[in-house]
Amino acid sequence: MSLDQYEVLSVLSDGDCSRVDLVRDKATAEKWVRKSVSTTDLPPQSLKLLRTEAELLRDLDHPNIVGFREHVEDEDAGQFVTVLEYIPGSNCADVLKTCQGPLDECTVAGIVGQVLLALSHCHANNIIHRDVKPENIMVAEDCRCGYHTTLVDFGYAARGKEGGLNQAAGTEAYMAPDMLLGSPHYDAKVDVWSCGAAAYEMLTGKPPLGCPEDYGGDPNEIRRKIRSYKRSKDPEAELAAASGWKELSEEAKDFLRKLLAADPGSRPTATEAASHPWLSMNKGRTARRSRSMGGA
Repeated sequence: MSLDQYEVLSVLSDGDCSRVDLVRDKATAEKWVRKSVSTTDLPPQSLKLLRTEAELLRDLDHPNIVGFREHVEDEDAGQFVTVLEYIPGSNCADVLKTCQGPLDECTVAGIVGQVLLALSHCHANNIIHRDVKPENIMVAEDCRCGYHTTLVDFGYAARGKEGGLNQAAGTEAYMAPDMLLGSPHYDAKVDVWSCGAAAYEMLTGKPPLGCPEDYGGDPNEIRRKIRSYKRSKDPEAELAAASGWKELSEEAKDFLRKLLAADPGSRPTATEAASHPWLSMNKGRTARRSRSMGGA
């Protein structure tokens, strides 16, 4: 990679040790996102995560997963630079804020179905995302399917291991119980739980067990709630506590119950979840609604 081959169009974010630019390839005029991280004082573990993210993204090729172009680790300049596909649109967290409330079932089913297809591809390549949440789900309006969905940010992703992984990673409000209890050894089904938690939030307005802001910003309280959910004798009652639960269709409730099963043995794989009737019934509705938008 030559940094000179890209023209900076705008700065998307600029932090203390990282910067994200929207750039254009001078030769092809294609737009890309260039992420530059200063490695001067970067902890070794953080540098390892950057290298792993680039390595894993290189192995993935799916229309619902952010595309990887190239990366360079410039030791002289003290920078780790990654060039990724430019995804227009907004993330689902911003969509929820804009709508100031839950999204309709048809919209959520269309989004989540595509996330599950992305996760199926990841898991088929032995890659666990470990941070599926609304902020990492990009959506752009598409007249053929309502929204085109892209799974982004593989900063916590890891390869699965025989016997499972045992280090908690990701964002507390979307972590699966099997990632947190005792001496956990978990597999790709933690992504299915996280996808279910994201779907629950999009449908009801809140993650299933709340977020740190509900408890004075204490993430440990969320972890406690998740562990308690694992031991609950009536987990469905906890899911039904959300104000929007009773308005959901029975098919949507069944979908959420299955993805949010505390026991990973009872939880479907991403591929199995992608064939749930709630998704297929809403796919037809999305197609009809999309045609009414007048697009091709």
